[in-house]
Amino acid sequence: MKTKVRYNSPIFGNMMPALIDRFRNARRVLYMSHLALGDYLYQRTFLQQLKEAFPHIVLDVWFDDFRRVGKSWQQGRNDIMSEWLKTEPFIDAFYPLVSCRQERLAQFRQAKEKQYDIVLFIGTARSYRFAYYARRIGGENAYCAGVVEDAAWSPVRHWFFRHLDLCIQDTAKTRKTYVLQYYGDLFRQLTGIHPVTELSPLKIPETSAKKVAVQLKEWHARFNTRMALMVNAVSTTPKRDYPWKKMADVLERLYRQKPGCLFIVNTPPHLVDEVEAQVNQLHAGKGIPCVCFTSQTGVDELSALVDKVDGVLSVETAIIHFAAAVGTPLVALMRQKTSNWCPPSAQKALFSPTYVDEISVSDVTNACLQYLL
Repeated sequence: MKTKVRYNSPIFGNMMPALIDRFRNARRVLYMSHLALGDYLYQRTFLQQLKEAFPHIVLDVWFDDFRRVGKSWQQGRNDIMSEWLKTEPFIDAFYPLVSCRQERLAQFRQAKEKQYDIVLFIGTARSYRFAYYARRIGGENAYCAGVVEDAAWSPVRHWFFRHLDLCIQDTAKTRKTYVLQYYGDLFRQLTGIHPVTELSPLKIPETSAKKVAVQLKEWHARFNTRMALMVNAVSTTPKRDYPWKKMADVLERLYRQKPGCLFIVNTPPHLVDEVEAQVNQLHAGKGIPCVCFTSQTGVDELSALVDKVDGVLSVETAIIHFAAAVGTPLVALMRQKTSNWCPPSAQKALFSPTYVDEISVSDVTNACLQYLL
């Protein structure tokens, strides 16, 4: 017997009857997107609301990004995203990043065998491939709808998306809105629900909180410090990175003003050897109390540490969104073109018109002293 849809739920609003019927009669739904941790932190809000509106559906997630050539950071992201999705009660199964064409084909066959009734995607990079695989996985009978990059849309190129039941353009105008509202509007167009644009709470397991508390206590005892600043200078692309030489200068200046502060330098797993060497050299040469940190057990440990520190200084990566989610004071270093990704709750955001490395050491230092320490 099919579960009755809750028509009186406030998120339905003026939802189109046709879409109500599609989801009410659906058994399996696949959502596809090139998910980084920050993307998923926001999108999970709307996936959770979709599942609450239609509790009878089986909701799966595909986060392979269809890259032809893998990246050095790919395995680290894969591990953390996979561990996170395993803990999400509203997600049944997921399809991770793959390392070769053979793995992708095997994953495609696995997905196709599940006979999804609805396939949705947000593919603002490699839009053609998302559209192609969405329809191939869903087959002729599935309802397929997706969001594609505006650069992929033209009088000629729209031919690539002709097999979709609904194709939504991601325009420069829509990308100017705050990221939570941006994703909320895309999910509204994809599903017909009127979601509540309020970030779902990020729950930190007690075991992770205790583990991080013990580690912090040990660090403070080692360096005789009383407060902690989490620092994140690297992302997945150089234009968003803050050079280590400049960040080291920032930490040296902060240390002179706040010698009782511990600096926890976060790094992705694939850079841990390089960053740890830099951090050790900074401590040995300048006496600055600093340690290197990389999450070994996934998003729970990372979010627990972000929650426990006194402040966060970070470039535009998942760390700034975790800080916003748990309410930790934040100074964000960002590009002006991505200002819509800056959490409104940030104590201070420093913007560069081009690359993040153009932001001065003095501006970063002063922002930290004024807003974090």
